[in-house]
Amino acid sequence: MEAIAVVLFILFSYWIGVLGRKRRIGFGLAFLLSICLSPVIGLIVVLFSKKKIEFNESHKFFVYRELAKKAEFKGQTDQAIDNYMDSLYHLENDYQNIDKHLEESRQKYIKEITENLEALKKIKSEQDTSKLQNPYNLTTP
Repeated sequence: MEAIAVVLFILFSYWIGVLGRKRRIGFGLAFLLSICLSPVIGLIVVLFSKKKIEFNESHKFFVYRELAKKAEFKGQTDQAIDNYMDSLYHLENDYQNIDKHLEESRQKYIKEITENLEALKKIKSEQDTSKLQNPYNLTTP
């Protein structure tokens, strides 16, 4: 009977560890707390732990980045700039207190989007100056 109780205790502790995997506490600490204290206390700690932030294709900045790439491909410079700006906004404001490796990824995305924005703004200014020089798109013979 005691063996069954020990097995159940370990199984519940393992389950608490699995729940902690997607939280900031992580599997190891959740499992250790459940084993050392009790699965009930481990569960309480896990449930009050913040969820991990992971970048995936459903995040807003990815959506706007893809829209910007599509607009850029179509030659819609203004729309591409707007979408890159929206993507940059979400990257800079939506992700606070994230893990170190995710912060490095976030900084990489910010740098990439900023470089794309600078290139597009340069293209837009060149287009604007060419329109000023030849407002009716007339070709000279």
